[in-house]
Amino acid sequence: MLIDLVSNQIGVGFIISTPLMAFAGALAILVPLLIHLLFRRRRRPVEWAAMQFVIQAWAARRRRVRMEQWILLTLRCLVPLVLGFALAQPLLADGNWFSGSTHHYIIIDNGVSTTTTSTNGQTDFEQLKEQASDFIRSGNPGDLVTIVSSTNPLKTPRSTGDLEQAALHVESMGSRFIESDLKKSLDKVIGVISNGTSGGRNEVTIFSPFRSGSLGKMKEYELEPPSGSVLQFSTPTITNLENTRFESVEPLRRFILRDKNETESGRSSLGRTAMASLVRDGAELPSKQTSISTSLNGKTTHRTYQWKTGQERAEVELQLPIDSASDESATIKVTIDDVDANMNDNSWYLTMDTVEQLRFLILDRVGDESIDSNQSRWIKFALNPGDLESLETRVMDPMAIIDSDLDQLDVLVITRPDLLQEMSIELVGEFLEENGIVILLPPADREIHHWTTSLQRNLGLPWSWGKETRTFIEPVGIEETDVAGQYLAPIAGDLPVLLESIRVQKSMELVPSTGADILLTIGDGSPLLVVSAHGDDNPGTVIHITTPMDPTWTDLPTKPLMVPLFQELVRNSLSNQRMNRQRFVGDVFEVPGSTLVGGDGHRIPVDIDTNETVSTPQHPGHWVIENKMSESVGTVSVNIRAGSTNTGVTDVSEIPTLLGEPEHWIELAQDGYGNRKTAGPGGSLTRALLLFLLALIVAETILSRLFTHTTTQSNPGSHM
Repeated sequence: MLIDLVSNQIGVGFIISTPLMAFAGALAILVPLLIHLLFRRRRRPVEWAAMQFVIQAWAARRRRVRMEQWILLTLRCLVPLVLGFALAQPLLADGNWFSGSTHHYIIIDNGVSTTTTSTNGQTDFEQLKEQASDFIRSGNPGDLVTIVSSTNPLKTPRSTGDLEQAALHVESMGSRFIESDLKKSLDKVIGVISNGTSGGRNEVTIFSPFRSGSLGKMKEYELEPPSGSVLQFSTPTITNLENTRFESVEPLRRFILRDKNETESGRSSLGRTAMASLVRDGAELPSKQTSISTSLNGKTTHRTYQWKTGQERAEVELQLPIDSASDESATIKVTIDDVDANMNDNSWYLTMDTVEQLRFLILDRVGDESIDSNQSRWIKFALNPGDLESLETRVMDPMAIIDSDLDQLDVLVITRPDLLQEMSIELVGEFLEENGIVILLPPADREIHHWTTSLQRNLGLPWSWGKETRTFIEPVGIEETDVAGQYLAPIAGDLPVLLESIRVQKSMELVPSTGADILLTIGDGSPLLVVSAHGDDNPGTVIHITTPMDPTWTDLPTKPLMVPLFQELVRNSLSNQRMNRQRFVGDVFEVPGSTLVGGDGHRIPVDIDTNETVSTPQHPGHWVIENKMSESVGTVSVNIRAGSTNTGVTDVSEIPTLLGEPEHWIELAQDGYGNRKTAGPGGSLTRALLLFLLALIVAETILSRLFTHTTTQSNPGSHM
């Protein structure tokens, strides 16, 4: 089309949404000219007596009359021309004048959210490929095309002038299980444009269904558009489809203590429990049932959940088909059995370790009948009430500890911190740096606690102590806090009842700071049980109770809470400190081996310096960790990132803001190359052209009357 061709070749500063109307307006300008030419008459002058006076008068005013005629002709020609352009819906563009060919930077959304199947049986990505390939083929000779994928935005894009080859490349693309990252894709394209030397016109076009799963990283995005570039996006989907997906599946413990004789069946049952977080997307959420199955080595368990009308989220407890006598890690697959809009997010993989033995070391004064030895006996019983072989507990004098005593140790219990030497405290710090767990209690026979200074200085604990023991006139009770349930989940429901009968007579004063989670408090609100939050800066975990397990301080050792409290504190901390074997598709992560092997045989090497995978897993599933001898040393569960398959739709008016520049983004209509319309504020000239057209008509009407120099005289006979 002529107007479209001109717009693309020389960058005339605007874009025509309906070129046919503009072309019709351009042709209609000929109508006034034809009328003028057809009705123009050539008369032969007739000489008569007074003709010379008429010719003299006409010569005097001919120039003014011709000027008036030219003005009227111009106005009458502009009327159809402006009307045609107004109906053509022109848009402001940022193209440079005489910019030559156009360089199309096309961002294709091929993330896992585009695997959603629409009501017509096609996936979102299949429909996107049709739009994008048609768009490319409609380009002009000399145009360049650069294609960027939303799932691999860091890859350096290549440009091509072969439009057919670029269209075929788009048609050969496939969707991936990776989360879309339109933000990085835009940043990459803008960086390429900003660093480029081409003087041509640049267009950035995003092809995406713009479901919520594709826009997760676009919140508060700020775009700095390159000067002279056109920014446009494909029409978003309006089909809001119902989809049930996993947000997470978390076992109550990340390990199972091997129990071949089933002597710890009660505790092992907790290790077989997981909480599945389910989410439903869609406009209408009816009451329905969802069926969930978990499978491991041919064993399967089933669970159904009944949704209420309008309910979006649910927490479902699952029983995992785990054998605690197994010698291998448990690789479990959890599946939503129902058919919905996106079946790829209906599976979740998790891996749990089987532990041979847990090892505890208690630092206490050994060899006397002091009250501190009594405290260690209470703790030893709480850690291993059934005297199981899978739990090894030793007691050692704090002054005798050496570094080999901490090798292969799971939990270190310190009941006499006042007897620790500087070298021993350094060993405790090294143990924490290796993700160790320390349970710290004050000595029962001390009223002044000078040992707190050296521990605070060397261990960097997220709290400080008062040095004097506090004694209450009347024993005070114990209360739980809001975070207690996170650490004591299996007994959280019974915790209020178990705390009712416990009283505290003495305690240490403790002032928490950032990084300290308070689980239990005593009657005046001061902390009784505090845990250092696990993190990169604090790799280990310190569990501190501000009163010793001694009846002169508290009756906690004699109450039913004693055993489950220590059991859950230890096992929850061990679970958190163990490697979280759940990862996401598209992530680079550390692996304690040399190679990561997928279920399809795909192998990913591990960097020997950083222990990180050199590339990212491209599909979910259980990936085996191999050592240099190609022996299996573990398993990692790789899942689709939570929320990346959200099927929610986005209103077209919101997209320019989400893309970071509401004043520049325009919507690309689906019926062909260069046929665009506005989306949101900025760009349309139609209203201004219609106002200008009205002004032209008014001006033509007024001037045509002013420039008419003949007058109609009344018939004299009419007055008689």
